[in-house]
Amino acid sequence: MTAPLQMDTHNVPVTAWEIAPIDNLDQITVYFQDYELGKGKVTLECWGGAWSSYFGAMGSKTIQQFFLSCGPDYLVNKLSGAQSLKQTKTAQKYLRRVVEAAQSGLREVRR
Repeated sequence: MTAPLQMDTHNVPVTAWEIAPIDNLDQITVYFQDYELGKGKVTLECWGGAWSSYFGAMGSKTIQQFFLSCGPDYLVNKLSGAQSLKQTKTAQKYLRRVVEAAQSGLREVRR
């Protein structure tokens, strides 16, 4: 008989932003999760689609600062992950629009 699995379950702080529909896109929700300074995860959600990526070498930036400092092409590649091999150009263009709209909306909040 095998022993039951030991699970470590704990609350994780997440910052979420909702960006109103813009540029013919539905509402975008952006989730930022900082594990420690320089390490974090971002998740974008729009119209039932979701893209997520972990960034482990961001220097002294938070995930939100890092997300805003990156170019859209870099973020699209990271958020596509292993799916990028299967993604069509149309899907990549759509994700780029989502990334650019998220960055634009978040920059508005920071002003």
